[in-house]
Amino acid sequence: MVQSIDRRTFLKSLSAGLAAGAGGGSLWPDETLQKTERPNVVLIYIDDMDFTEIGAYGGKVLTPNMDSLASDGCLFERAYVVSAVCSPSRYGLLTGNYSSRSNFYKQRYSSKGEPQCIGNWPGPLLQSSEKTFAHVMKNAGYTTGFVGKWHLSNPNDFIEALDSDADLNEPDVREKVDYNYKIMQKTVAKLGGFDYVESLYWHNKFHLGVPKPLQVHNMDWITKGSLDFINENKHRPFFLNINTTLPHQGIFQKWHDPKDESWKEWLLEDRRKTPKGMLENAPDVQPSGEDVIKRVEKAGLHSSTSIMTWIDDSIGAVLKKLDDAGISENTLVMLMSDHQTRGKFTPYEKGIRVPFMVKWPKVVRPSSKYGRLVGNIDISATVLEACGIDKSLEAANDGKSFLPCLLGNSKTVRNSLLVEMGYSKAIVTERWKYIAIRYPQDVKKQIEMKGRKSFDLTGRNKIKYNPKLKYSEQWKGHRAVYVKFPNYYDFDQLYDLKNDPEERVNLAAKAEYKDQLDEMKDILKKYMEKIPQKFGEFNS
Repeated sequence: MVQSIDRRTFLKSLSAGLAAGAGGGSLWPDETLQKTERPNVVLIYIDDMDFTEIGAYGGKVLTPNMDSLASDGCLFERAYVVSAVCSPSRYGLLTGNYSSRSNFYKQRYSSKGEPQCIGNWPGPLLQSSEKTFAHVMKNAGYTTGFVGKWHLSNPNDFIEALDSDADLNEPDVREKVDYNYKIMQKTVAKLGGFDYVESLYWHNKFHLGVPKPLQVHNMDWITKGSLDFINENKHRPFFLNINTTLPHQGIFQKWHDPKDESWKEWLLEDRRKTPKGMLENAPDVQPSGEDVIKRVEKAGLHSSTSIMTWIDDSIGAVLKKLDDAGISENTLVMLMSDHQTRGKFTPYEKGIRVPFMVKWPKVVRPSSKYGRLVGNIDISATVLEACGIDKSLEAANDGKSFLPCLLGNSKTVRNSLLVEMGYSKAIVTERWKYIAIRYPQDVKKQIEMKGRKSFDLTGRNKIKYNPKLKYSEQWKGHRAVYVKFPNYYDFDQLYDLKNDPEERVNLAAKAEYKDQLDEMKDILKKYMEKIPQKFGEFNS
């Protein structure tokens, strides 16, 4: 734990240190910031949230608290994650780097001289030799906290998982659950750079290694962990990373049939159930599930959207706690989805382009919008600059600070962004997208034997291809990405995002677009020159 100091002492010591390190000048480039105390930071990462699941982006859902971040701050129209699946998305968020740089992937793939498979199987597991921006903030005097979903460690490396049918009535089972939870708390604290780790889900609920009764979503428990951290640290500067386990797989994806009410099992579950074990009392921190359902029905909305209102109530409780503590005016609040669901496991817009909003009352103009490219890997650089933390304290980083955008500067932060998913790489620019798929030799051999159309981008023989399946019937197909994205199997793809935002027309083979294709390939080559892995003809 860092030494407990009050905010005034912290600001005085940090300002003096930064001035000395910067030759006496402030690291803050804007007069507004120079007059502002170093902010608290609350970074909220929502699991698998689509644009249709938040009101601020036009979704038909009841999410007034999330929507308030847009009305009270800045809504980003072209925000992206660099990988459309949980682990690499979270790696990029916390390190500010592409997953290709992860030490885990380097050890696994570099000696083979072939492309890395960027995904969850395996994911870019954080190692003790790597640093997150929470480490940097902690070293600069911030108290750092983590709540919710981690997904950057293989629990089998640290704990002995229990069988799903283990009996919670047995004392030794309850002791093992508690022991495993404490081990994972310490693991996340060390690897992530966090002083405080509570309400922890170290993996998706079915992969926690806990008895089945504890394999539940518990938004109230995550809320309590968040509120407790703020309450404990309201008098000193802090960074809190909140990670929901919901909606996971998307409410309109999972419950596209209005008659399916299995979502109620999530919302109405006993709130005493957690990966830590059975709590003595359920957290009393936000409205009940029954209350959520009544409000959603009264609003005349699709009943399954109650899941989003449950999440929204949690965020509302956090925002209220900041207000009650008198620190909301100088707290930088960021909310982003870790990826969309309709294009999950792909480099398409419906996977990598995400909702992103920022509120910082003393700095960010209300109801502002930013329409140029930013990535989740840019958040770390932005937060460090906003907090006046010298970037020389930080390791090599692929991110770029978009702090000028928050100050009202409309200049372009980045002209392009690299996207990694499975054995594909993509380049996104303001107007264009190029996708390249380059499989390693072992996958190529399998494709030759079994056919291209059963293999997904991670090289797994998982797609049950059905040529008769229509776009409107995509729910009937197993991993029916080829229906959503008609050029899914093409090894080179070029899209004009301005005229074809749905990415339905592949221009890569058209002669009139050769110059544009070559330009995008050159951009990818420049990225790959800096990435420590082999990827087809794009590097040697």
